[in-house]
Amino acid sequence: MSNNGEDTGLSLEEAATTFLTGLSAQKKEAIQQEVFRFVRWYGAERRLDALTAPEVASYAEQLSLSDTDYQRT
Repeated sequence: MSNNGEDTGLSLEEAATTFLTGLSAQKKEAIQQEVFRFVRWYGAERRLDALTAPEVASYAEQLSLSDTDYQRT
């Protein structure tokens, strides 16, 4: 953790769990599966601060090509 209180060393799994904890039960239920699908794809132990825009774009591209539910939204 840095001195200014920001924890830049979180793993993606830790960040996802923290994010989901802050949501209402209804919203959490609606998106939890997709959040953890991304976590598994990217790597649960990889550091959040190492995540890059091209990696997110790659995931989104793969998702849009393979998931018909994603294409409907």
